[in-house]
Amino acid sequence: MATPASAVALGLLAVVAFSFSFPMTRVADQTLNPLVVGFGRGALGGVVAVAILIVGRATRPTRVELPSLLFVAGGVVIGFPVLTSLALQTVDAAHGSVINGILPLATGLVAVLLTKERRPREFWIAGVVGSLAVVAFAFRHGAGGLQGADLLLLAAVVLGALGYAHGGRLARHRPSWQVICWGLALALPVTVVGFGSAATAHGFAPSPASLGALLYLALISQVIGFFAWYHALAVGGIARIGQLQLIQSPLSLVWASLLLGEVLEPGAVLTMAVVLVAVVAGQRASQRASPRPASIDVRVVAPSLR
Repeated sequence: MATPASAVALGLLAVVAFSFSFPMTRVADQTLNPLVVGFGRGALGGVVAVAILIVGRATRPTRVELPSLLFVAGGVVIGFPVLTSLALQTVDAAHGSVINGILPLATGLVAVLLTKERRPREFWIAGVVGSLAVVAFAFRHGAGGLQGADLLLLAAVVLGALGYAHGGRLARHRPSWQVICWGLALALPVTVVGFGSAATAHGFAPSPASLGALLYLALISQVIGFFAWYHALAVGGIARIGQLQLIQSPLSLVWASLLLGEVLEPGAVLTMAVVLVAVVAGQRASQRASPRPASIDVRVVAPSLR
């Protein structure tokens, strides 16, 4: 049986897998239109997900589960991938990774609102400090204002947080692989049409590197990584495990430097240091408060246990 300690290990494993997503998106965007990449990873991942659901004889979602699965589909299958792919066409992976540094804080906020779990005041103070540091970085690099890419990234963070929190809650009573696979399956009509339309309009002639990056995004970032991530969120707690993503942005900065030759600017490193301190402070404040895990609505759980 999974334990909170093993949930942390699975969460870290998922974070490492996700940390390659922004650099891989930049590689894929080099010879492919960003809409082809954004919808393509969901379409390819969706085909794999349907096959997994059939082989695994997964039970169909109940009516009560469908709203959460739609948040998964709209948040982490369509919204986050498409918006980040569009944004990373004009900003580098390091810049995107810094903006993405507020995702753990956003996930914690959504988890609190979704599960009605109380958090201490210090948690919110730390979240505001970290978010202000990220916004200040974005303004500095946007010549005194937010770039269009920054707005896309911030919107992606909101959608990603919604998809994480809803998927993590649903994975408490449905296997995590079914949660992400059903999300991918529900999004398949949109991702297939989006991919087909974008490929028709902009072409599909990827370089070997871009094709490899797209396959990584479709299979690892979109499918396998979520097997571990949603299970970790369900067992270890959405807010607690979600905070592990603070490691993702620094890792992405390193991969962007090593794989893409992007320069690690002092401002980016400093911003990530502030975010790191803020999230750790928020996590410690939450641990001192020792909040009880949120209960699950029996109306959600009972139908899935049949």
